[in-house]
Amino acid sequence: RPKLRLDIELHLFTQFAFDHASDSILLFDAAGRVYKANRTAEDLLGFRPDEIGAITVFEVNPSISEDDWERMWAEAVPGRKERSISVHRRKDGTIIDVEVSRTFVQYDDRMYFCSIAREVGKSTL
Repeated sequence: RPKLRLDIELHLFTQFAFDHASDSILLFDAAGRVYKANRTAEDLLGFRPDEIGAITVFEVNPSISEDDWERMWAEAVPGRKERSISVHRRKDGTIIDVEVSRTFVQYDDRMYFCSIAREVGKSTL
């Protein structure tokens, strides 16, 4: 197969895997805005695809202050993972407990904060 076709197939497969992952995946920019979210994140948080890009990390996780966010970015190390139990707030205001894997991702000259979460105590099967 030609390389371009393989690149397109890989991109489509990667996009499908991201969209259909069993865990919520949110990528935030340095300002705390959602850069990209998968369908599971939209479902978990109760946002439509056209709404989720307008929310911030502070709306998703009310336990993170702006000072916390700035400190996290000041100490950012791409690829270093951190796992914790935290909270997420749904669109309707409901607070849920989540297990979160967090890491910073470097792409070219830009960095993003990647949050992969699943609701605690809820079966994924």
